[in-house]
Amino acid sequence: MRDFTGFIRSARASAVAAATVAMAWGMGPAAAQDTFYEGETVELFVPHGAGGGFDTYARTSARYLEEYLGATVVVKNVTGAGGNIGRNQLYRAEPDGLSIGFTSFPSMIFSQLSGADGIQYDVNEWEILGRVVAESEVMSVPAAAKYQSLEELRNADGPVRIPLSGVGDDTFFKVMIVARGLGIDVVPVTGYDGASEAFAAGLRGDGEILSSSIGSSLQLIEAGEIKPILQMALVPDTTLEGVPLASEVIEDEMVASFVRSIAGISALDRSFFAPPGVPEERLETLRAAVAATMEDPDFLAEMEQLGRAIDFMPADEATVVLEEAMANADALVPLLDEALQAAQ
Repeated sequence: MRDFTGFIRSARASAVAAATVAMAWGMGPAAAQDTFYEGETVELFVPHGAGGGFDTYARTSARYLEEYLGATVVVKNVTGAGGNIGRNQLYRAEPDGLSIGFTSFPSMIFSQLSGADGIQYDVNEWEILGRVVAESEVMSVPAAAKYQSLEELRNADGPVRIPLSGVGDDTFFKVMIVARGLGIDVVPVTGYDGASEAFAAGLRGDGEILSSSIGSSLQLIEAGEIKPILQMALVPDTTLEGVPLASEVIEDEMVASFVRSIAGISALDRSFFAPPGVPEERLETLRAAVAATMEDPDFLAEMEQLGRAIDFMPADEATVVLEEAMANADALVPLLDEALQAAQ
């Protein structure tokens, strides 16, 4: 069983946010709510396929958000274009506080920096409601795959395939940039409806390498169905003892520094957010509800049972991280362009 001691922790800022709403209404935390939301329906856009990691986080959180908002929260999976169809829909939604989202901020940052087609949003204008977790990504190989180590992949007798939900999301860019630094010729295989379907296709033989969050990979690693070979993070995850960091094995220092920058952007990983223009008082209520959910003991226990880590970062801190990431992101553009060209 995975040790969640370092992941599931109390967030002081979230406690303050929840308590502030509760005191304002003279209620306990379970009843804290803004009267605007009473009896309303909130659509929670999840631009990822049903059944995957993002969907699990969103649907579990939704039940607790209902309690703290006093509203019905309906999860709406909108897939396509690496998640950008659903994000575009949310960006155009009425900014009344009744439409929110849950997705990967790194994916949106990389899509915007690389000039991906069809993007109708500006990452800088989203309203962050709180980051749920930032899980490290692990590159692995299926147990039955032809290549079983980094060295074998570097000496492959041809291109190696990786199944992906689409070209242009954060997993795509991480894998392509790391592969470039290691001298591995990677070809993305796309057309799957979401990351979970792509991962399953890889297990069936549609690829020689796989990449996913540790949370999505750990059970398969423990079952021996996949073998982890590389961590894409700033610091190693204790559950993957002996698996090296990408930045440690890439000899080109410039590429290694880019990989570290990408790992920094990934600190925003799985976040709740709202479109621009939502009234401030409703944003405060949404942020308080997210914060209260993230420290709810029942919610934390349920997520631990599901094997999903929680490492909450409140909205104000996450917004600072976003601003810093975007301020230094332009240096990545040439490498992102190169990754896209290689995929073609």
